[in-house]
Amino acid sequence: MSASTGEPEFPKMPASSEPAAPEDGRTPARSLAGTGIVRHIRAFTLIELVVVIALFALLATLLMPASAHTRPNSQAIQCLNNLRQMANAWQTYAEDNGGRIVSAYPNYGGFAGTWCAGNAESGGGSASYTYGGADPTGIQKGLLWNYTKSLGLYRCPTDHRIADGSGVPTQFVGKPILRTISMNSYMGGRNFGANPTWVVTSPNGPQDPNHPVYLKDTEIKLPKQTWVLVDEDQDSINDGMFFVDVGGTYEFIDLPSRAHRFGYGICFADGHVEIDQFKDDASKDWRIGLPGGFNDWMRFTNITTHPL
Repeated sequence: MSASTGEPEFPKMPASSEPAAPEDGRTPARSLAGTGIVRHIRAFTLIELVVVIALFALLATLLMPASAHTRPNSQAIQCLNNLRQMANAWQTYAEDNGGRIVSAYPNYGGFAGTWCAGNAESGGGSASYTYGGADPTGIQKGLLWNYTKSLGLYRCPTDHRIADGSGVPTQFVGKPILRTISMNSYMGGRNFGANPTWVVTSPNGPQDPNHPVYLKDTEIKLPKQTWVLVDEDQDSINDGMFFVDVGGTYEFIDLPSRAHRFGYGICFADGHVEIDQFKDDASKDWRIGLPGGFNDWMRFTNITTHPL
């Protein structure tokens, strides 16, 4: 107690003095300057550090799936870039041909006006389409080849299939299958599920006005909502024409790709590209002969063809 103030008086310690280390090994106590108040500085124990690191690892694991679905990865970006260039080629072809669009119909039965010939089914066989999946001639015979001049544009980088089926010519065995994309059958090809049936090889018949097969770019009234090319699923792909059943009897006859976390690259008549995701489990689990998910099928048919 100070005689002059009546306040408690803290004992003074020499500036150079340090308290002795506690016998339990903790960090020595240090005085707060000018107050004499003492605090202990305590280090983390090994167990506490392990717990903190484990919590950070758990948090990172929880956040990664959310961020993965909001940002396309490098393969998805490359897939979209390929489709964007294909859309530009499709548009340029129409400009050079008085607005007439290239046909989705395959080189079946001698048809020569196709955008891309050949068969890209798994295994690499040619079937009725002359050229197998690893043979570049099918792509090069297509009418868009003069506008693309790059085999890499026709293939999504997620696809690693090789030509390994029976009957594949020796020079193509073990080579990559070169195409994963297919064209909307309503782009100068044929309809399916519409009434009456119309096909480009018999062009003089009447068309279903609600589900027209487009022959000129000016007929596409909603280019932002009408798709042209899509990455097709490896269990579905064969020729270069993608069937869409607008009547709903079979729903998904052909299936868009599931390569991008159950999503597929797609380009539209106005040139924009997207990665769209399947929502229905029936689409995610699709196989040949099954219809797929109704909601996914409805969403897809709504961007396939529109009334003239």
